[in-house]
Amino acid sequence: MLLNYEWLHAKLSAMSLHDVLSDYRLAIESGISDPDVQLVFGALRLGGSYVNLNPDTLAFDLLGRLLVYYNKNVGIRALLQQCDVHGLSHSSVVPLYQCFESPSAMLLYVLEDHMQVLPQCYY
Repeated sequence: MLLNYEWLHAKLSAMSLHDVLSDYRLAIESGISDPDVQLVFGALRLGGSYVNLNPDTLAFDLLGRLLVYYNKNVGIRALLQQCDVHGLSHSSVVPLYQCFESPSAMLLYVLEDHMQVLPQCYY
């Protein structure tokens, strides 16, 4: 379910990104150590605000962030193939190459709409 494009799109359309991320967080905290699940969780966390505003960009965002793992991870490959097939009914834009930051890079979150400089961020 966590690596199923149709489920992800339906849940994002009906609920919110926060609800989807909660499902991933719960799965990871309950002991699911599948690296594919963790990569999708990271990709959703990075591209979340745009996907939350328009769930039809989900396939584009996942492809743009996870293409680099296509040949390395079987679960990611299956998810991206679903994005290719089912995502076209939501958006005709399909990236050929990775075009966004991947979730395993140094970037953990994207801060948007800030009008002030953030000198230090603590978690």
